[in-house]
Amino acid sequence: MGEESSCELEAQSGFAYEQNYYGGGEMISEIWSLICEVALWGWVGAAIFLIIYSFPTRGKFSKRPAMVWGGLLMLFYVFWIVGMIMA
Repeated sequence: MGEESSCELEAQSGFAYEQNYYGGGEMISEIWSLICEVALWGWVGAAIFLIIYSFPTRGKFSKRPAMVWGGLLMLFYVFWIVGMIMA
């Protein structure tokens, strides 16, 4: 049985494709993944509370709660994006 080239072995096993597809076998950071998940749910929660507390009744807008929940909405969004990049 002759020696096969590394390209032929890679083509048969598909290992090179998997290695390139998954970024060279890097592991996902568990801490950044957790930050990403918490930030996503914080963003969703902040959006819900922004709607509830900024518009307490029809035709009324509360500026202070809107600033607080809007700021938290932006903060959680930034953590969510950074978490996805770093994970």
